[in-house]
This record gives sequence, structure tokens and C-alpha cells, in this order.
Amino acid sequence: MSKLNRREFLRNSLILTVCGFVFPDEVLGRKKPYSRCFRVIYPTIDDGPTEWTEYITNEANKNGSVTLFCIGERLRRYRDYAVRAIENGNVIGNHSYHHPHFSEISFEQAKREIEFTDREIRKTYRIAQVSRYPKLFRFPYSDRGFREIEKHGRTVRKGSPEKKYKIEEFLRDMGYKTCGWDVDTRDWDSHTPLLYILRTLDEVNQGDIILLHERKRTAYHILPYLVKKAKRKGYGFRTLA
Repeated sequence: MSKLNRREFLRNSLILTVCGFVFPDEVLGRKKPYSRCFRVIYPTIDDGPTEWTEYITNEANKNGSVTLFCIGERLRRYRDYAVRAIENGNVIGNHSYHHPHFSEISFEQAKREIEFTDREIRKTYRIAQVSRYPKLFRFPYSDRGFREIEKHGRTVRKGSPEKKYKIEEFLRDMGYKTCGWDVDTRDWDSHTPLLYILRTLDEVNQGDIILLHERKRTAYHILPYLVKKAKRKGYGFRTLA
């Protein structure tokens, strides 16, 4: 091997080592490990599909692909929107069937919430003619089955650590990865001023997972702003899988 070829080999080996892909079992609201190799951010859209799904995906797909965390009962009503989203390169994840607080329902109910939505997702991908797809789960309200809240000046416990563990174990057994976020835009809260949300998006950094929801102002104001801001910074959109 010549000196020039040896240098080229060593340089390429170093690049491959630095940019090697790492796939964790869970995506718990931390930057994707391989995001250092690409200028990307990860918009995620919760609570669909709805009448806003097509507006949202059409806008988002101007800059890449996104992850849609879908509610099972809405998948039955608005399945065509989810199918078109998949056909356009987006992925859908499991966000439970009725969007309950998992700390306020039994373990058996939690299992049904996950399983029923899993069936709807399988059917949706089958219609979209996709046989293999990622299994991503996001807890409604980020409630994993146990939480502590402040009420009348005292701490109230909802659910239990044991139920939380059982739910997480059940998800792993089904092959799901649970997904959090780095940036909460609070677009779901009608009391959050639009200007506050847009300023939040100004602080988005390389590899951030962004939490958005299927809302009218997200479709018409927030997502178009994010697309414009991301393009200006040189960021593309990517799904979580």
C-alpha cells in the first residue's frame, strides 16, 4: 500500500469511527447519538391523526420527514391521513388508544391501550404497503404509570413504581422503544402565547427532539416558522427511526 493510499485509508477509517451509528433501546428525550454526523433535528407530532395531519405533514416534508405519535381511536377515524403520511416518508408511533394518564388506570387497562393502538398501527402500515416499520411509543402526558403531584400544599402519589416498571417491561417485550423530547413548545396549551413558542424554536439545537401537537396554529404558524428557521440554520428534519 502506497503512503498516499495508507493516509486515505486511515482518514476514511477515522471518519467511519466518528460517524458510526448507535441505536439505543430507548430515546428518552436526549439527542440522537448519530446526530453529530448530520445537521438534523427531530420534530415529533403528537395526538393525531386529525383534520390537520395533511397540512402538518405537507409543511414538514418541505424539509424532511417527521414522527407522528398517533392515538388509536383517531387512527380508526382518520386512517387515510396516516396512510398518506407514511407514503410520504414519515413514520407513526403509538401514543395509546384514548390518551389517558397511565398512573390513573390499571396495568391491564394500560396493556389494552398499548395493544389496541398497536393493532391499528399494523393495519395502517399494511394499507400503506409497508411490511417492516419502527415500533415507537410515547406516554401520554409523559405519565409512565407513577407520578407525584402537588395538591393543596401536599404531595400526592398517583400510581406506583411497581406498575411503572411493569408497563415499561411490557413495552420492551412488545419491541417498543419509548420516546421523550428535548424541546417542549407547549403548543398544546392555548394559553401559551404564539410569540413564546416561536422564541422557543429559536433555541433549537443540533439533534434536538421537538415536541409538537396536531393543532391549527401548529399547522399554520408554528411548523412553517420551524421549517424556515431550520433551513436558515442548515438543519434537515428526520424521523426517530
